[in-house]
Amino acid sequence: MMWRATSRIIQARPLSGVGAGAWEVNVPLYTTERALVETDYDYVHNEFLQLLAEYGLTGWIFLMLLMAYLLRATWQTLRDTSAQGQSEAPLRAVALTALLALFIVSNAGFPWRLASTCALFALCLAILAASDAQRGDRGFTTAMRLGWRPAFSQGLAVASIGCLALAGYIAKQAIECESRIVRAYKIALAISQSGDHQNPAWAQHKADAVRLVREGIDINPHYRKLTPRVADEMARWGDWKNATWVWETVAASRPYVVVIMTNIARGHALAGNMDKALEYVGRARKVQPAVLSARSLEVVLLSRNGQEPKALMLAREALAENSYDYDLVNAAFVLGWRGGDFELARKAMDLRMKDWPASRADGYAQLGNMYLTEKRPDKALESFRQAVQLTPEAQRKALLPQIPQAYWPQAGLVR
Repeated sequence: MMWRATSRIIQARPLSGVGAGAWEVNVPLYTTERALVETDYDYVHNEFLQLLAEYGLTGWIFLMLLMAYLLRATWQTLRDTSAQGQSEAPLRAVALTALLALFIVSNAGFPWRLASTCALFALCLAILAASDAQRGDRGFTTAMRLGWRPAFSQGLAVASIGCLALAGYIAKQAIECESRIVRAYKIALAISQSGDHQNPAWAQHKADAVRLVREGIDINPHYRKLTPRVADEMARWGDWKNATWVWETVAASRPYVVVIMTNIARGHALAGNMDKALEYVGRARKVQPAVLSARSLEVVLLSRNGQEPKALMLAREALAENSYDYDLVNAAFVLGWRGGDFELARKAMDLRMKDWPASRADGYAQLGNMYLTEKRPDKALESFRQAVQLTPEAQRKALLPQIPQAYWPQAGLVR
């Protein structure tokens, strides 16, 4: 899926690319599959495709020059029978074989994104360049002599120390950022898995989780590997307010991840901010018009926001295309019932009961009430009887509020 999406990026942006490091930001725009896997913090798992997608023409030039140099180095290693060439051949063969192995892995991994393998890449090229100089093969395409002075070495030493200091500072910040976010995630996960997340005993732990994730985001607002997971757990134990702002920090630098936008929309909807919720759903639908989660959520939000005719139209289109989930068929049933489109309501309920059989008892009770609205008491009674028969005897009291009292005896219900 990621390779196909990246190929579309290369076709759409062959000259400029999307920019260095911007693949993960832009790839959702080129992902047409209705995939559950999101790519908000992943790599292409093919370094050559990622290079071309991000750098465009510059990437093509770099890749062709690199391949041309390595092919030339291989040919010279094989054909040089001089004493110097033979003495250099084993080391050159090791470097070239290592680079070949690196390139093989690069077709299904991301070694150029890792510090250790990237350093080995540079080391192998340095070995070949030094060997070229030893062999006396000098020129613009191999090794060149530089006019060097001691002052240059001193300047580079100072610059190296500065780079090491900067790298140390960045490493320290990275450790502190990830440490805080990981701790926040562990706390949030423990609360979710407790099964008693409303217990006041968790209050301090919840506050600690919010504080830690906020501190981590303050250090690095673009860290995406675990931050959304903290928000997911917060939502599970009911803290939609904090979950929403965490997701919004993710969307600030990853604006095209559909699942993040639909999560934010749910958070705003629960807070009563329906306009903001619909805005985020609209953004998600713009990125991937056919994605089911955004389509379903839009129907639900429109129905809650007083736009039932539009919601009913979207629900009708979704069912006609056989594109639905539980929330959508549930909303379609209610909208069809309220809007007088009883045929649509029946179709939605039939789909719900077929694909989610655990909801059949409740579904028949709802159908019975809809048939009463249609003034079809015989069908209503039949549906009520089905609901009672599908409900274990010990649980039938829960059906009492769902079935009109006049139908209790005939349906087989007793108080």
